Amino acid sequence: MKEHHRDRKERRPGRKGLSMWTIAGGGLVAAIVLTGSWFLFSPDNLDLKFKQIISKIDTVPEKLKPAQKPEPLFPQDTHPLPTESLGQAADTLHGEDAAPPDAVEQEPKMSAKEGKSPAAAVDNEEKVADQVKGTGQVKEQNEEQNEEQTETQHQCKRMADKLHPFFDRLDREEYIKEFQLDKPVLEHFQDLTEKLYANPPVVTRESDDLYTILTNMAHFFRIIGQHNILLIKGILDRESDEIEDIALNLYNLTSNPPCDDETLVLKAPLAQVYEYAGFFLNTMGGRSYLFRRESRSRLLVNYYAILIIDQTNQQNLNPYGLDISPMIPKLIREIEATNQLIYKEDYLDRLMDLEEAYPVNN
Repeated sequence: MKEHHRDRKERRPGRKGLSMWTIAGGGLVAAIVLTGSWFLFSPDNLDLKFKQIISKIDTVPEKLKPAQKPEPLFPQDTHPLPTESLGQAADTLHGEDAAPPDAVEQEPKMSAKEGKSPAAAVDNEEKVADQVKGTGQVKEQNEEQNEEQTETQHQCKRMADKLHPFFDRLDREEYIKEFQLDKPVLEHFQDLTEKLYANPPVVTRESDDLYTILTNMAHFFRIIGQHNILLIKGILDRESDEIEDIALNLYNLTSNPPCDDETLVLKAPLAQVYEYAGFFLNTMGGRSYLFRRESRSRLLVNYYAILIIDQTNQQNLNPYGLDISPMIPKLIREIEATNQLIYKEDYLDRLMDLEEAYPVNN
């Protein structure tokens, strides 16, 4: 027992040393564990770990993904079911008492055949209709213009048929040949009228000075010369039986559109003829010319001068504001007192109508 007791005593120091290493190792391990735990489970590391875990959960492994997209129940290239059938199917699934979905305004469906919406098709039809209507209107306007041009050509031809034979006959008259004209009478008169249109007389305020009165009295002598004045007087004296018809045809030139030179050479623009109508009715020089003519010529000039002023009034082309109302009754009395006019009654009828349109201001 003594040996055994001794052995126990001898082993104690060793047991004591082993316990110290054990304690030291355990403390080291505990320190390492605590340090690792601190790094692993600190707030920042915990947040990072949670994010990594969530990202791994959201990521689907490639092997779990479907290899091919499943075919749709209704292929796109098939004809869609009618809207009414879809509505009936929805009523069947949800019941008649189910509340209808909120109405959403949508653009009209494109037509499968035309590729356009109904609204676009209507707009297209309206555009086509407008184009057709516009084409019809243009066609009607062209037709009206063509009709007017045709009527103008007919009028010009009628006037030419009346005037040309008269001037052609004058070319063959012996008294005309004595004047030794270098061109036909019709062309010669056209040259004279162009000179007169280019040099109109003074129509208003003639009496402001003596020089204007004298130039007006010698107007035709200054512009066309004595030779042509004698020519005109000779025609008026020799062709008195036709002078009324010729005067009417010449007046018609003022109330119709201009004719082509090939149809009728003579021109009588209303604006230029208006100057001479005012000259004969409103100036001393013009009236002096008329008093030196025989009564038929004087009455005809006064009559057509009044008609020209009336025509300009209707077209608002009376820049001088000439008043013909006091002249109409006077001319009516003069025509009633003569027997030299063939169309006397026609002149009186027209003047009486004008007398009502232009009452004299007392």
